[in-house]
Amino acid sequence: MQIRKKLQVLKVQLKIWVMRWTRQRNAPSDELVLRKMAKSRIKQILAKICRMLISRIGWNGVRNAWRLGATG
Repeated sequence: MQIRKKLQVLKVQLKIWVMRWTRQRNAPSDELVLRKMAKSRIKQILAKICRMLISRIGWNGVRNAWRLGATG
């Protein structure tokens, strides 16, 4: 219960800090930061999916699928 309260307090503090930080003129624009974060996140997810596929079906399966995808 206490941990949850602490987490909520931290969340609120973070929100306030982010709001203050984004109000400053010299702060990088939110959109750029968010885009960068999103890009790296998407890359991580794609890498994870690729790793899962490779571990499931092996390199040969990946190559065959790639060939099928490239030709068809």
